[in-house]
Amino acid sequence: MKSVSDEVMQELRGLGSDVREALKNGDADKAQSLLERGWKLIPEPKAECDISISKALASIRLMAQSNKPQLAVRWIDELKKLPVSKIDAEPDFLMGVAYFEMGDLDGAFAHFDKSSKMSKGRCFQGEDKKYQEFYKKHAAGKK
Repeated sequence: MKSVSDEVMQELRGLGSDVREALKNGDADKAQSLLERGWKLIPEPKAECDISISKALASIRLMAQSNKPQLAVRWIDELKKLPVSKIDAEPDFLMGVAYFEMGDLDGAFAHFDKSSKMSKGRCFQGEDKKYQEFYKKHAAGKK
C-alpha cells in the first residue's frame, strides 16, 4: 500500500475539520463538497493507497449521520471499489447505519446482521443504542 505525502495528509486533516464544522452548522451539501475535495487529493489508483478505506468509512459515517444521509451512498459506492478485509465488521456496520438513517430498514438489517455476526455483537459497542435496539427487535421478528 502506498502512503500519501505529509502535505496531503495535513490538507486532509484540515478538510476533515471543515467537514465537521459544516455538519455542525447543518450544511451537509458543503460537507459533501469538502469530502469530494479530499477524495481528489488521494492519488489513483485509490485501491493502492493506505488512506482510502479509512477516508471512505469516515465519509460514510459523517454523511449517514448528517441531515442528508442519502449522501452516504456515494461513499458506500467508493468503498465497494476498495480492498476491504472480508473479516472487518466496520464497513457493513456503517452501511447499516447509512441505510437505517435513510429509512431502508431491510438494507440496514442485512448489514447490521452481517456485521453483528462477524464481530459477535461488538460492532455496536460505543455506538448509538438505537442501532442495536433496532437490530435486536428486527432479528427477533425474523425468527
